[in-house]
Amino acid sequence: MKINGFWAGLGAGAVIALLAITGWLPNPPWDKGSKPKGSKEMTVYSDALILLPAEGFIASAELSGYGTSQEEAVASLSGQLSALRSELGRLEGLESLSFEADELDVQGYKQQRCEGVDGSDQRRRLDSCPPSRYVASVLLAVTAAPAREMGNVIALGTDLTDGDFSFDQYIMIDQIDGRARAIEKAIATARAEAEVLSAASGLKLGRVLEVDPQGAAPSEEYDMAEDDVIVVSASRIAPKYELDLDDPKLPIEVSLGVTFAVEPIDEE
Repeated sequence: MKINGFWAGLGAGAVIALLAITGWLPNPPWDKGSKPKGSKEMTVYSDALILLPAEGFIASAELSGYGTSQEEAVASLSGQLSALRSELGRLEGLESLSFEADELDVQGYKQQRCEGVDGSDQRRRLDSCPPSRYVASVLLAVTAAPAREMGNVIALGTDLTDGDFSFDQYIMIDQIDGRARAIEKAIATARAEAEVLSAASGLKLGRVLEVDPQGAAPSEEYDMAEDDVIVVSASRIAPKYELDLDDPKLPIEVSLGVTFAVEPIDEE
């Protein structure tokens, strides 16, 4: 059978849709047996991607305190934590800040050479020597906003402590509005495609019968109120070396199957 340029241009998926809505296929793929006899419908699958400004970010901070005793190591770590909690919230431009900490870990490290019972300096078994130094450490997840202050939060954190800071990810604190906009865009795209298919088959496109979300679930949303929230101070400071970054964007993508009612065009 010869296929003219119009049908070839539509592609296989569009041809199947046209055959189904015009009755050539008695059981189209989207027919679940629930529609009344004689009614027609069309399902179009559509994707939409929008980019929205990131609202915040998460960074990791590993802080360590050192000492010749457990008490000294913990005191060193405590001082760094106090400085971070009291001063980081004063960063110029910061709007919100919270911390989530893992459990405190204190490790003792033994020396390989230690003094013998008789006072002589001799090499003994490692497990028989007492610890010569202690390290107290804690891992922090730092959640802050706005996202553009990520570089300055890390810069000021390294000024205030001896810890290691690293960026983890940008986040959307509230995704509801962004997903709603992406869904509207996907439905509009699906309707535009359905208009072309229905017009080509001599049918009129009707109302939306069903919207079926496809693909993965939405990303996790973040509620900063659940963490250890730091009150942002009115008295502002800045890091020694500022790291000003552009406003980052986060993608929000949705995939939908949109089912429309179709009916014959009235001929006068």
